[in-house]
Amino acid sequence: MAKKSAKINLIYLIGMVVAAVGFCVPLFATKITNPITKETTLVRDLSPNGFKFLNFEKFFDKLADGKLDWIALAAILLFCGIILGIVFSLINIKPASTLRLVALLVMATAVGIILVRANSSDFAAWVGKGFWKHAYIGTYMIIGGWGCGLAGWFIGR
Repeated sequence: MAKKSAKINLIYLIGMVVAAVGFCVPLFATKITNPITKETTLVRDLSPNGFKFLNFEKFFDKLADGKLDWIALAAILLFCGIILGIVFSLINIKPASTLRLVALLVMATAVGIILVRANSSDFAAWVGKGFWKHAYIGTYMIIGGWGCGLAGWFIGR
């Protein structure tokens, strides 16, 4: 029975590590337009990773002004969900399964915030028409890691 539990923790841990790596690699392909020829080129070397969206100074400055930077909040939640998921899979405590689910829900909330806020602004046209076209390896790794973590959590129950 102990070996089965170790494998299930490993599936969840692999999912969280894949999501963590996805947060560190480029999330989107950057589009650059040449002003002379009007040609658009996708440049993957200049693409932002998740840490570009973790701007605590900007987040707290806006919060002090009574505004909320939703994308920064979502990045913070996503980062915390990934880190907590890894920590909860490595420590051995009684409600570990519940805590792992909480980490997955925090990550899902972050993605929900991004999608809701993106659809309530001018950013919606970009998300609707070009989000998946410009998504890069980090976006897919986060989604795949979340799916693997969710599968590990379900198998563990």
